[in-house]
Formats: sequence, structure tokens, C-alpha cells
Amino acid sequence: MDQISSFFLQNHISFGGIVDTHLSPKQMKFLSKRVCDYTSFHSDLDSTKHGRSSGGVSLFIHNSLATHVQFYQSHSSRILFVDLFFKGNVKLRIFVVYIPPTNDLVLRYEVIDQIISLISQTSSQNFHHAICGTYHHLDTITRIDFVWSCPLLRQYILTASIFDAHDLHISDHNPIITYFDVSLLSDAIKSARARQLGRNTQRGFKYDSISTEQWTVFADDLDILCPIDPLIFDAWPLNQKCEYLHSRIIKAANSTLPSVTVGNTYVPKKPKDLDSLCQSYRFLSKVAKTIRSLHKTPISYSMHYETKWSSYYIRLNNILSLYKQTFVTPITFPPFLRDARIDDFANLLQTLENMTLLLRSLLLLKEKEFQAFFIQAKIDARNDNFTNDISTFIESALSRTRRQIVLDRVFIDHPTHPTLLTSPDAIDQEVNEHFQNFVPITSTPPSSIQDLPERWSNAYAPLADVSPAIFDSLMDPPTLDEWSSTISFMPNDKAPGPSMISYKMLKHLGPSASALLFNLICACLSDANIPDLWRQATVFPIPKPHEWKCQLKNTRPITLLEVIRKALVKLFYNRLALLLASYHVLQGGNFAGLPGGSCRDPIITLESIIHDSVVTKQPLWILSQDISKAFDSVDLSMLRFALQRLRLPQNAIQFLLSLFMSRSNRVITAHGPTPPYRVRIGIDQGEVISPLLWIIYLDPLLTVLKNEKKDPYRLVSPIASCTVLSDSCSLDVLEINNLVFMDDSTLISSSKEGMEHMLSITEEFYCLNNTSANHNKYVLATNAVAASRDLSPIAFNLSISSLNSTPNIIVTPIPMSSSFRFLGVWFNINGSRNFIRQQLK
Repeated sequence: MDQISSFFLQNHISFGGIVDTHLSPKQMKFLSKRVCDYTSFHSDLDSTKHGRSSGGVSLFIHNSLATHVQFYQSHSSRILFVDLFFKGNVKLRIFVVYIPPTNDLVLRYEVIDQIISLISQTSSQNFHHAICGTYHHLDTITRIDFVWSCPLLRQYILTASIFDAHDLHISDHNPIITYFDVSLLSDAIKSARARQLGRNTQRGFKYDSISTEQWTVFADDLDILCPIDPLIFDAWPLNQKCEYLHSRIIKAANSTLPSVTVGNTYVPKKPKDLDSLCQSYRFLSKVAKTIRSLHKTPISYSMHYETKWSSYYIRLNNILSLYKQTFVTPITFPPFLRDARIDDFANLLQTLENMTLLLRSLLLLKEKEFQAFFIQAKIDARNDNFTNDISTFIESALSRTRRQIVLDRVFIDHPTHPTLLTSPDAIDQEVNEHFQNFVPITSTPPSSIQDLPERWSNAYAPLADVSPAIFDSLMDPPTLDEWSSTISFMPNDKAPGPSMISYKMLKHLGPSASALLFNLICACLSDANIPDLWRQATVFPIPKPHEWKCQLKNTRPITLLEVIRKALVKLFYNRLALLLASYHVLQGGNFAGLPGGSCRDPIITLESIIHDSVVTKQPLWILSQDISKAFDSVDLSMLRFALQRLRLPQNAIQFLLSLFMSRSNRVITAHGPTPPYRVRIGIDQGEVISPLLWIIYLDPLLTVLKNEKKDPYRLVSPIASCTVLSDSCSLDVLEINNLVFMDDSTLISSSKEGMEHMLSITEEFYCLNNTSANHNKYVLATNAVAASRDLSPIAFNLSISSLNSTPNIIVTPIPMSSSFRFLGVWFNINGSRNFIRQQLK
């Protein structure tokens, strides 16, 4: 791999293809780390081992171009292509192909047919494309290496050559190198790449290495920085108090706590001596290549080579001094290159080649030692995880990797003009536009609940059986013990907000700073408001379960909020959740969001329903709904109605709504945070109380479904209540029409009409609350239709109203033999366990 790296760099290779590697993508990914300045893409490996080879092809792309990669795909183990997008709608597709020998003609023709089909498809999509690889001729010994280009690229070809790889020993093939005019891409790269090379850095604190003494120094320094009189501080407005504390906490942390500067580029960790050895070996290979060229054509010698030798001479002697234990035989270099012309540089070339071989042997030895040390460290870590962190051990044993994205490009999938954005300014603009508007505002909430239809005005009316007196202490100032307890239970490993203040810092404040912070918390509850600094947040996009393909629609945002704010909201949540649970205020039956809530109950309930329907032969309809962007679509006006319905005090409602008003977010990209944008709708994903607020927001819908049951599933359970005086038994009947856990909603009915009635209600609620439900992702399981592999779609006819204009929802039921997922558990409408058994195998 080192020789491949040197070959690529010395010959200015932008795209380098390697075929017939016999290595899996995981193995190639590990080895390709040694090819510096290149990003690698690898095909799968043919496990069937057709013919002589299991295949395996790879493509290495220089990092200056790798940022333009939008998509890559492996076809079997012998075809790989990578798509790159540039400004001006320039699309480039690079193929790497390995066409196997004739001893397996079936496989050979399969590969040829497949590449012909892919080329045809590529041309129809207006890609510039090039193909590099190996084609075995009828003679199994003769091999023909090739680089093909499409007619669109042919006009940019400059020259092509066959490189003599005999001295490199990297292959028994001589690589073909084709050079193209960079004008095709230079205009697209120049402005974008110039900015991408700017390194963005951020300071992070090394919490694992902070000693108790350093925390003490931090607390003492912070108290010195906070000499303000508590009475004066108490008279300040919220914003001034917050800015005073924030600035001094960070100042004390910067001056006392160990930190590290984290950049937006990743540098592989390698021992300094090994890295130096690697660089020396590459330098020797470079010098040997130069002298080899002079030895072959001595007449090409000029003063240009003499100038280069003057710098080579100094470094070569430094290498001799640095690795003198390796070079046992004394070596002397001529101070002037002309002195070596006597034998056409033969002696000098022999000396350099011997040095290169010795240094290569040393490099291989050192790398093996480092790899052995690295592997042993990983083994020790895995053994430790087996004892102390079993979940991490299982993920490691199963080779699970944490998926992440690098937001250094954005692909706009326009049907006629697809574009790949690489300029930081263009990325910032597109990212902000997406996250500000990715939840459309499709409805306008009424000014009061009296303007709602009767069904919903009754649903949002204040609950008659809830006394407002139960919330009298909700907004009282906390005691010092309550606040200290809240801080102590906050997790240490959570990411900080924009200010970089962490929970660990809050847990190590000195007496003076703690008193000022407690004053700020009490003032927030007293004013039913939060400081403006706490309305600023950072959004970190994470990938959805499928490939993100550089498209923002395939990400979901996680919001990083200020930890002091989150601690305050946690204190308020503890109070409110306890009251709601103790007095059974919520009526909808959502199994999440409150103390004691668990997914165990709905899972057992659904299992019981399915088992009962199998035994009693009752018809059963189960429909899982997909609610899109639940938290991000919450309308604050409708949330206010939902909070007033619970008869919360006005100052408590105002405090909760203040958390989500006048907010601004910045999105983290590979180039740093974007400019701030105003948040238009929704509640924050990272807020402590957001799950509970969603439960409150959804409770009117669940209450209506509960009160307007039509053909629910009746679960009958005989319970023996026999006594000494009576031999009679009673029957308990449980009517169930929905199971909801957070935003996972499942409707249950014993008839199609009952399901249509519930869908009409949910459509009205979703329209009223600006909630989006993706009908195409609804999953229907039923035993009320004929068992058939080719199931026809079922149309659920809905009731048209002022809030619902959707006449029907069409869903295709899954086969009765198929399984569906509910809260992470697989179920089958027939009660079969075959699917789970297959997974276990």
C-alpha cells in the first residue's frame, strides 16, 4: 500500500483503480488508511468464489476531488462506479471493472453484459464517464489493462502512457496512466476547494483527565471572577444575569481546565517515529525514481537536476544519521550530482535502491509492531467492555459501526438539473433553508377553542374533573436541596450547548457562583421566562437508517441546548410529571412520557389481542400510522390550548411556551456552524420536557378516540370470582381501539368501518394541529381478508368535514404470513413465530 501511495502521488493520479484484490471492503478500508491524501471506495467480495478469483475492485480518489462524490455503488465484486457532481451540471462517473478469465464463461459474460447495461444507463443520464480495469483475453495468460473514456471526455484527453512497474513490485501488470485537461473541472473546484481547505477549529475540554485539584482551582477562580454583591445581582434583569455567569464560567474553564483544539479534519493516529520513518522511505523512493530516470537516459541530465540534488543531499545525510543502526555499511553520497555521471549514475542508483530496501524492511517491521500493539489494545478494551460495558461489547463483536455524516456537500435531487453543492456559502444557505422550512405550515390555528367544530371544542375544553389547586406549587421557587439534587442527577456525557458550558462544570461550581446560579434559576421561574442566550441552539444532523446520499431529507436534527436551561427544565419536568401522574390528569392512555411509563404494557396488550383473535377467530384490523417530524411540527397555539385544557396556571403555560419562542438555530457542518436562522415552528428534539409536551399535545386526540369508540376490539377475560356463597363467575371486557407510545400510534378495530371512523378522526386532528401523516408508510395487518400473496389495496372511506378533505386512504395489507414491527418487537397476525426464528438463525 505504501508503494501504491507513492505511485499515486508521484504520478499525480486523481483516480486510481485496483482490481482483483481478493479482499473484503472491511480489509481494504483498513489497508487504504496508509494511502495518504486519498479517499477509497471498495466493492463487495464474491463469497461464492467463482473461477480463480473472488474478485474485489477498489477506486482511490484524491481528497481534492473526493468532496464532490455524491454516490457510489458496487455491482457484484467486479464492477464499482462512483458519481461526482460539479458546478455547471457537470456529472462524472468513474468505473472500475474486472472482467474474469475464460475458465468461467458464464460469470465472464454476466460481467460483460452488466457493464454494457450500466454504460447505456450512464449515457442516458448525461454523465461524462471513464472505465478502467482489466480484461482477460482468450489466452488466460495474456491480460489487457485499459482506460476507456466516453466521447464527451475524449476532447479533454492530453496523453496516455504505460508505466513500467517492474521496479515497484506492486503488480505483474504495467499500469496505464491517462491524463485529462483539468479545465473540465477546475472552474467547479477552484472557489469551493479554496474555502474547504480553511480549517475550522473548536476548543473542547478534556474531562477524562481533569483531576480533583484542577476542579478545585476552577471553582476558586470562578468565585474570584464573581465578586458581585448578591443584592445587586438580584436586581439585574434575566439577560444580564445570564451573560454575567456564562462569560465567567467559560473564562474560568479556559484558564484552569485542560483542553484540546478539535478541527474539522481527521488525522489518523500514528506514532511520531513511525510517521517519520514512513516519510523517509517515501523520500528515498522518490529520489531513487529520479536517479533511475537519469540512469536510463543520461543525456537528460541538466542543471535542474543539480539544483534538486543539493536539497536531496542534505536530507539523505540526515536519514543516514537518523537510521545509522540500519545502514551498517558506510555510505557516502557525492556532494554534486555530476560526480556520479562517470558510470551513468549506476553506482548511485544501486546505493539508493539498497537503502530503500533496508528502510522498507525496517518500516514493515515497525508497522507490524504497531499493529500488534494496536490489536492487543483493542482486545484488552473488548475484554474490559465484556465486564463493564456489555452493550459496547456486543456492538464490537457484531462489527456494528455508528453511522455518521460529513456535511461538506449537499446534493439537490432536481428531476432535470441535479446539483452537488460544495461551496461553504452555498451549503450554509441550503442547510438553513432546509431546516427552517422542512416542516411546512399548512394550517392556521383558531384564535380560541370556541371557533373549533363541536367535537374538538369539547375535546379542548378545560377538564372538569381536574382541580387547578393541584398545580399551586408548580411555579414556586425551588429549595436549594431540590436544585442541587436536580444538578447532581444530570448526566455527565451529554454534549454542551453553544456556550460550551457542561454539566460537569455546574457540578463543580464554588459557593459564590452556585449562589448566583441559584438566583438566576429562581428568577426564571418567578418571571416565567428564560434569558435570550438560552434561545440560541446548535443543530447536529444525524443520518436516518438508510444511506443519506448527501441529501438533507435523509437526515434528522438533534438540537444541542444550553445545559443550565436543560437543568431548569428538568426541575420543572420533575414537578409537572409527578402531578400529572399522581392525579391521573391525562386521559388518552399514552404509555410514555410520565413516571412509570413503559413499552411493556402496550406490547403485552397487542400480544394478547392477537392471541385472542387467533383462538376466538374474531376479525382483527391493526393499522400502524407514521407521524412525520412529530416534535418539529408542534404548533405553539394548539399547544397552548392543550395546556389550558389541563388547567395549568397561566404563568406555567407562559414559562413552557417561552422555551420555544424567538429561537434561533445554527447547524454544524464540515465548515463550521452556519449563520443563525429563525425557528418557525415546533419544539426542540433535545429538550428534556419535549416528550411530555408531545403527550399533552396528543391527549385530546386519544381522548376523542376513547370516547367515540366504534367496533373496538373486545378482549374478554374470564376471571373466577367464586366465593363460598356463590359458584358464579364474572366476565371482564376490555375494549381497545388504539395503542400509543410517544409518537408511535397503532389503531385497532374489529371491523373496516371502525377503522374508517378512527382514521376520519385522526385526519381531522392532524389537519388542525399541522401534523403530517405519511399514508404511504401506513402498515395494515388484518385477518379479515382472504389469505393471498397478491393482496389488493384496501380503500378506507373517510368522513368529509371542515377539517378533513381526504376522501379515502388506500393501504395494501401485508400477507398474513408476514410480520410487522411494533415498538421494536415483531408480531404476526396469525401468532406465528417463524420470522423471529429465522432472525435468530
